[in-house]
Amino acid sequence: MSSLKFTPTCLHLFSFFLTCCSIRTAAPTPSPSLSAAMNLSGPLLLLLLTAACVVSGVNLYASVASFGNMIECVQPDVSALQYNGYGCYCGFGGRGTPVDELDQCCKDHDECYAAQKRNSQCRGTFNQPYVISYDYNCGRGWASCSASNNYCKAAACECDREAALCFARTDYNLQNKGVNKRFC
Repeated sequence: MSSLKFTPTCLHLFSFFLTCCSIRTAAPTPSPSLSAAMNLSGPLLLLLLTAACVVSGVNLYASVASFGNMIECVQPDVSALQYNGYGCYCGFGGRGTPVDELDQCCKDHDECYAAQKRNSQCRGTFNQPYVISYDYNCGRGWASCSASNNYCKAAACECDREAALCFARTDYNLQNKGVNKRFC
């Protein structure tokens, strides 16, 4: 399988798609432009995202996708998307006090990525934790990062592995999905 790299544009599109999926269940009214985008059906929006990413030479199998795949491998009966928009830290951005242990898993994951971004060995666009591609193995209840990963790949993989295992051992509270982060 050929491996392309994420571009910042596609990362924003992917984040936008995930945000649209989570906003459908949130109480606040989105902006008019976001409402118009949300009127597109999920499959059509995903098709447009995929087309934009293919045209721009993007690999949807980089770290963000690998993290989602790892979560679903460790917990086969769970969709990784359910964690997007959970609590104060799961999904894009994060602030305040975590609402529960699961949200703490997301805060720890954010802090792990932040530490990698500050590491001088992992400078450069393609060594950043959100875009780096790494190798791993996993199954129900376990995950391991490949010894063939270089330092930066191993660090990103380890952040994702710890979070996926943390999610698996922590309760999911539906009341904490779609928390308005302004109140965090």
